[in-house]
Amino acid sequence: MAYLPVHDIPMNSPMLSSERKRQSTADSEMATCISPFFCEYAPNQHTARPSKQMKTILLDIGNVLVSFDFDRARNRLISETVGHPDPIRSLRPLKDQFEVGAIDSSTFISEGMDLLHFRGSAQAFRDIWQEIFDPIDLMWKTVRHAGNSYRMLLLSNTNEIHRSFLFERFPIFNEFQGGIYSDDVGALKPDAAIFQAATREFSLVPSETLFVDDLPENVRAAASLGFKAVQYDKREHLNFLRAADRYGFHQLVDSIDWEEPNA
Repeated sequence: MAYLPVHDIPMNSPMLSSERKRQSTADSEMATCISPFFCEYAPNQHTARPSKQMKTILLDIGNVLVSFDFDRARNRLISETVGHPDPIRSLRPLKDQFEVGAIDSSTFISEGMDLLHFRGSAQAFRDIWQEIFDPIDLMWKTVRHAGNSYRMLLLSNTNEIHRSFLFERFPIFNEFQGGIYSDDVGALKPDAAIFQAATREFSLVPSETLFVDDLPENVRAAASLGFKAVQYDKREHLNFLRAADRYGFHQLVDSIDWEEPNA
């Protein structure tokens, strides 16, 4: 399956235990349950599991590692601008140029301030633009665990302001060995060019690489290029782990405390 949509099974649902127990009965008489809700099993020779060694996890940033809320920036900008009821929408053409590297951060800030008739300082504008992120705790736990078994890389549509803020503010980015960013390569997901840039830069083998993104069009693009691609929603973290396990990334399933409530 090239693209695995998430399913509506809560993290603490006994349905998962029942499903895995049925699978373990079909595939093996021996099962190891790491919690009442999740069982690992040793598949027999008839189980359709990937035989290749899965080596790399390639993660998007926004809504995968951190959530973002542009309403937070919108409300702050409205109080500092004139004649723009939706300043984020007004900034969209500049944002698009910024995220493909057509303009630098100084130009984005100065032209954005002029466009919106922003009354504050350049630093105030920058702060409003970047202070929109919050950690996704369950994914942070998974990333820290996964780093023991897989090469961890980033692939994101982003810009210099957001990237520098994120890397300085959130320690989770220290877990990654590198990344490809839209403003560096001049291409945005789902354009194949950005995936190809990552493949060249890190000598990726797509069939041995798990790509994780929150947007279905990006997941479909990655899958069409041969990546193991999964759509992510923080409310469905368990189902992400199940999908990764199905693709052969078996070390992820024990990355969280299965007895804690869904986050």
